[in-house]
Amino acid sequence: MLERELTSARLRRTQTIAGNLAHILGELENGEWKILHEHLSTLNSNTTRRKEQKVATYLQSHKYPGLGPKQSRNFIQWSGLSRYEIPLDSRVLKRLKELGCTFVPKANALSDETVYRFIESGLQQVAAELGIYPCILDACIYSSFEN
Repeated sequence: MLERELTSARLRRTQTIAGNLAHILGELENGEWKILHEHLSTLNSNTTRRKEQKVATYLQSHKYPGLGPKQSRNFIQWSGLSRYEIPLDSRVLKRLKELGCTFVPKANALSDETVYRFIESGLQQVAAELGIYPCILDACIYSSFEN
């Protein structure tokens, strides 16, 4: 059923995504909901960069196949719990190049957690210099592509 729905939505990699979703749903039904909730609840108040990194790392565990650096941070952001950890993609890298950054990796390099954290750390420093949360900087970059 999952694969049929994904196919009708015209998504790519429907077999892989359906398999990953089935695995994740099985984990959640076997008690992972409680553990997921415990991790997310650490971000409810007084969140920090370190707390958000821990949750992102947890979401990339074998219990959640298919969730990489970007997807784990998307999940935290969609849950309304992120301030510091931001989802990075080719749009962000494009803006970095346009702004004259000297080291900008190819988008596929962001699947490596070390590369991801390196780029994200730089953006977090920029946000700190601007006096804003990284999620606000991310929103500004994202909205700059809407026109």
